[in-house]
Amino acid sequence: MARKVTKFVWWAVGAMVLAGIVYAIMWIARPVKTVDGYPLNAVGATDWVEGAKTPSVVLIEYSDFECPYCAEYYAIVKQLPDLYQNQLALVYRNYPLVSAHPNAMAGAQAAEAAGKQGKFWEMHNLLFDNQNTWASMSNTSSTFEGYAQQLGLNMDQYRTDVKSQVIKDRIALQIKSGDAAKVSGTPSFFLNGKAISPAITLDAFKTLIDAAIKNAPLTDTASAPAVHIHADIRVVVDGTSIDFSQDKYQKTADGKDLSQDVHFHNGNGELVHIHKAGITINDLFATFGMSLDRDCLTIDASTTKCATGANKIYLYVNGQPNTSFGDYVFKDLDQILVVYGSDSAAAIQAQIKAVPNNACIYSKTCPQRGAPPPEACAGSETTDCTKA
Repeated sequence: MARKVTKFVWWAVGAMVLAGIVYAIMWIARPVKTVDGYPLNAVGATDWVEGAKTPSVVLIEYSDFECPYCAEYYAIVKQLPDLYQNQLALVYRNYPLVSAHPNAMAGAQAAEAAGKQGKFWEMHNLLFDNQNTWASMSNTSSTFEGYAQQLGLNMDQYRTDVKSQVIKDRIALQIKSGDAAKVSGTPSFFLNGKAISPAITLDAFKTLIDAAIKNAPLTDTASAPAVHIHADIRVVVDGTSIDFSQDKYQKTADGKDLSQDVHFHNGNGELVHIHKAGITINDLFATFGMSLDRDCLTIDASTTKCATGANKIYLYVNGQPNTSFGDYVFKDLDQILVVYGSDSAAAIQAQIKAVPNNACIYSKTCPQRGAPPPEACAGSETTDCTKA
């Protein structure tokens, strides 16, 4: 009997531990909702934001200007908008923990007041850069005014704004949205609406952001101008070209183009048709599960080739090396080569020469080479049409 009871107790403990683990995983990966105009998976209309205007990923930080950990993360996070210029938007929201950090609310008000004059991020940086100077002060007003003067703010306006109810209400709403997202400490981060807890390293953030980008949908081109341009492309992995003429790269199961904005079609796997301005290589690759960055080329769900040792990743556009990789925006008549492997310089030059040069036929800029196959529309970059 005692053994049965012991077994039951251990079974119950194990079940509770397993339930706890499952709950923790679900909590970390939980989707989050919009609260009072502060969406937790997108940029809000009144948010302070740095980075891409039409991002594929949004990183939202709830932070406290007096929080020491926030200052440590700041040194890392401030690098991200430059690293992901066309892909990431960084959003800062105030979440001052006044019970632990008595000057945090004053810092939030100073940053918001500077923001009224277009200098939020500049004040944000000054507050974190000088946190050790003001964090222990009994009164920070004159110090923060000094920062405002340093930024060239209108001081009469600053002194009015920093005490205004409008700014207090803005901060209160940001706190409320953080409460709704179960923020319990600072800094707290949300990547595309999901809570993340990265280590205080740039690589930790890059790993999470790169993964989010690979799972992101196409760039939002709903408001982008319609174009009809063409580019030649060749992707070579370990000396072998990927055959984009295969159906999986061309069309859906019901025979439609994988995307109206960018696609291969008619069995031609060397010519890209682009129908919206601003389309990138990764926008094309995302339609069939590929992605490209400076470190790795993902070919499908089970195959990723990363630069290591003698193996390198190269992007050549019109015969010249290019460091934009997947962020490169297609232009009419581009000849694009992506190479992964340990190829010699001579081998790469041979691959460059092997990139087709047929885009001009489809864009009708080399009529001496003949007319393109029939399409719903064809022409140059200024053609007024949206679909092939």
